[in-house]
Amino acid sequence: MNTGQLRDMVSTVLQTMRETEPRSEKTTEYYARYGFGTIERHFEAAGIADYSAMEVNRFVHAYRSDYERGAVSYFRWKLVRRSAALLEAFHKTRQADLPQLPPWPWPTHRLTGSFDNLLEQYCEYASRVRRLGDTTIKNNKSIIRGFLTAVEDAGMHSPDAFSLKHMGDAVTALAHKYSGGTRSMVYAVRCFLRFLHESGLTQTDFSIAVPEFVSPRRTVHEGYGIDEIRRILDAPNRSTAVGCRDYAMMTLAAQTGLRSIDITHLRRGEIDWRRNEISIVQSKTGKALRLPLEPESGNAVADYLLHYRPDSDLPFVFLCSDKPLRPLAASTFSDRVFVYKRIAKIDPTIPWRRAHGFRRAFGTRLLETETPIDLLIQLLGHSHMDSARPYLSASEQGLKGCALSLAAVAKAGERW
Repeated sequence: MNTGQLRDMVSTVLQTMRETEPRSEKTTEYYARYGFGTIERHFEAAGIADYSAMEVNRFVHAYRSDYERGAVSYFRWKLVRRSAALLEAFHKTRQADLPQLPPWPWPTHRLTGSFDNLLEQYCEYASRVRRLGDTTIKNNKSIIRGFLTAVEDAGMHSPDAFSLKHMGDAVTALAHKYSGGTRSMVYAVRCFLRFLHESGLTQTDFSIAVPEFVSPRRTVHEGYGIDEIRRILDAPNRSTAVGCRDYAMMTLAAQTGLRSIDITHLRRGEIDWRRNEISIVQSKTGKALRLPLEPESGNAVADYLLHYRPDSDLPFVFLCSDKPLRPLAASTFSDRVFVYKRIAKIDPTIPWRRAHGFRRAFGTRLLETETPIDLLIQLLGHSHMDSARPYLSASEQGLKGCALSLAAVAKAGERW
């Protein structure tokens, strides 16, 4: 297939995309300009006459390297990767259906066989015995892999060679990679070392070599103000499927304070329309949560379900605009909020304000209206008092109003 035929192939794929709902014309234009166009320009510059899946794959990897060093945006990298997948699918099946792409594999240090097996055993133990959530296990696995890498660099390749001094040195070496705060790192390493001891793999409980308490990172992330929320909610074009969906998700986030993953994974059966309630099991904590469904967010969700949601047997309320139909990822929701924040001209210099900014704003408003701390914890679905502290820091008024009562609770030793 020569370059002209490649252009015909791209043209056919784009035409199919235009005829396939629920893609918008703007989405197709982005693919044409930043996805397929980028690949076509590479083929032309390289003087390659025939379509080659191998060459496209090589270019995608090179483009990924450009993204990792900051030369191109994540938006363009994502479009290039998806366009490459569409071309490959069309080349094989003559269908322009985007396959569900797996997460891009980040390079990791290759552990020795014994340590690699220990890491997998820990993950199974953390899920079955400790009953940790999938996200926590995934984060712990990444941290422990770095810890075991430091252990290997020190010349130890088996738990039999461990010593208290070596464990302390490995933790110290790993701490340099967590300059923003080592709390999660210390927790993960202690859990792993305790697992080794409880499993009989070490005679000594080396977790005692790791400090139990560390100075936590004290970063306060601001939520959106009332006016900012209104401007963001005014940004989507609600006459389109994507705009109606995004408006419903953002309204839910603003009025319920739900986490992004709980909104994107919300199921139709979890909405009680008669009682105007949402009942879910939180993805992060595994705990049940019941919240009132306000009229604005209820109407927005109903509008999407009745008029814009694609016809699908999937149980999820909100679906991707690209085929195959599937629930949104929490990161996709966050990216959409960033787009509307830019349209609404919200101050871009304040960091960490995307989808989670609605949850921050919800918690701060509860404090400012003198909501009791125990009720705030219930509404936000927290399992511990410490989880509410960032909201106290974000609200000076709430902090002043709650300081005495919190001190009394701390002295009494009560658990939340």
